[in-house]
Amino acid sequence: MTLPPAPHPPARLRAQDFILASKQSEIAGLHQLLHTGELVTAVSALVHCLQRERGLSNILLSNRASPSARQLPQAIQDTETALAALHLPLARLDRAHPQAGNLSRLFNRVAGALYALEALPAQREANRAPTASRTASMNCYSDIIARLLGVVFEAADGCGDPAISRALIAMFSVMQGKELAGQERAIGAAGFAAGEMDAAAQQQQLDLIDGQERCIQTFLTFADPASQAAWQAGPGQGNPAFERLRRILCAGRLPPGDDQVQAWFDITTARIDAMKSVEDQLAAALNACCRAALAGAQQALESQQLSLAPPDAGYTVLLAATPGGEAARYSAGELGAPLGRAILDVIQQQAQHLQQLSAELATLRASLSERQQIERAKALLMQHRGLSEPEAHKALRSLAMAQNKKLIEIAHALLAVETVLAAKEDVAR
Repeated sequence: MTLPPAPHPPARLRAQDFILASKQSEIAGLHQLLHTGELVTAVSALVHCLQRERGLSNILLSNRASPSARQLPQAIQDTETALAALHLPLARLDRAHPQAGNLSRLFNRVAGALYALEALPAQREANRAPTASRTASMNCYSDIIARLLGVVFEAADGCGDPAISRALIAMFSVMQGKELAGQERAIGAAGFAAGEMDAAAQQQQLDLIDGQERCIQTFLTFADPASQAAWQAGPGQGNPAFERLRRILCAGRLPPGDDQVQAWFDITTARIDAMKSVEDQLAAALNACCRAALAGAQQALESQQLSLAPPDAGYTVLLAATPGGEAARYSAGELGAPLGRAILDVIQQQAQHLQQLSAELATLRASLSERQQIERAKALLMQHRGLSEPEAHKALRSLAMAQNKKLIEIAHALLAVETVLAAKEDVAR
């Protein structure tokens, strides 16, 4: 009887195999982050075009005879060009084998944004009808933009590199502030075109102004010095003509005539374009940061490969665990002292590198988590007390000041009360 061949013994796994695998995994994640940065840049361009198209659509639906509405066809064409450009960075994202951690939430955000964009052609067609709803149009555009901004936020929330995460948070904040500025442009343009600004619209504009200020404060907290300086030199300077028209809208006393519509639209567009310039600078800094991190990781990998190369094919290194901290956790066996020391050095370097990344990321994610908790608390107040978003924010801030506590502590308390009430309702059922 012929016996089957003996199975080959499994290859011996070495410490350096996993050291290199650790760095290769980091590099794969940075490649994915680079593609994510390119996606964020494309989303930024598309959002900017959609904001302009929304403002011009609002003018059209408020006064179809307005000369400003003639710019709408070109704005629609610009949006379509930006939408086509979005598909390349989307295709570069590795959907089959994501290497940058759990990207399911980012992919879900992308799916939601693409689904919302499918409603755009129908809304454009609806806007052609004489009875088209300005509110429906505004809501459609704003929903699409909000979903696209959600992609940027998820990219920042899921980022595994602190420097890139800071750049993403800064970019998201200025994009969100610019979106609120775009909504203010659209509402103001509609008010001047219609010759009136009701109380609800006036309050909405005040809310948008307050929201812009908060977004810019977050941007200034996380932005690099060059971007902060660009803000102060550009949209941060202020414009007396813009402030005058803004006060007219807030007061509700609107002078008639198309001149005011065009003046408001031109001034607010110049302001938003200046914000877009800062946004572009942030995008360039983000992509440069991604490339620098990737180049540094690749260089470190090459250095580690040289350090861990054995002097001959039959050379084996044994590592044994010993009590103590991270620096003393491994010791080289007797047979491989030179290479063993090299392995220990690389393990320690990689461990320190990962520990530093984890500490910085923990700080950044704590900031994002606090922001999410505060937003949830505001939504709770808006739901149960009928407040607007800025009113809910002011209520939280007033409670914090009255009780001498941080805003996040008040938010946690409100959310805890909501949890208790929800649990009691479940028991009652």
